[in-house]
Amino acid sequence: MTLYERTSKDIDGGLVGYWKFDDLKLSGASSIIDFKNFNDGTINGDPLAQANHRGTSDEAVFFDGNGDYMSLSNPTALKLGDTPTTIAFWAKLFNTQDGYIYSSRDGSLGELSLLVSSGTLFAYIGTTATDSTSNSNVVDATWTHYAIVYDKENSEVRYYVDGLLNKTGTTISSFDTSVNKAMMARADGTEDLRSSLGPFRIYNRALSHGEISKLHRFKK
Repeated sequence: MTLYERTSKDIDGGLVGYWKFDDLKLSGASSIIDFKNFNDGTINGDPLAQANHRGTSDEAVFFDGNGDYMSLSNPTALKLGDTPTTIAFWAKLFNTQDGYIYSSRDGSLGELSLLVSSGTLFAYIGTTATDSTSNSNVVDATWTHYAIVYDKENSEVRYYVDGLLNKTGTTISSFDTSVNKAMMARADGTEDLRSSLGPFRIYNRALSHGEISKLHRFKK
């Protein structure tokens, strides 16, 4: 049973986007399918299919950090505003250059975005960077499950690595919901990501520690 089926409500509840990143195994594929809300991503550049976190051939995508990225067809569907949000994904992140994993920004404005820099994950909440980051050295070029939770009620951001809480930080930044743009592996034409991405989920709620551990444990 796949976790995006409605029968697994504990994991599926609040899911607004789910990209498996296994599309490039099909010859001539030019998009990444969103299995939840049909918010498919258009491939730009020439990213390559590669083995995923389970070792299955051609079921992940490598972005080379030089013009490879994905733009989402319906960014409005991902405009969550100042609400609880979780981004959970499998990735093989490289520490060779700064790059955006996910972005809903335009210049200094936007909602939640994720950047990898110097072995650390940065969450941009609204108009400025949050005053918290993950612990350092969470990037080691191996397949890892990451989750970033924006908990509005407690004004904090929680970082998880392989199902375990890595760090918690507070945030007081304000959101700007005027931006209508969403990308993966790039932000507003800059800082392309050089890394591999696998299954990628966005929720409109703050997942619990147990739910994040479940996503990691079952490699979903």
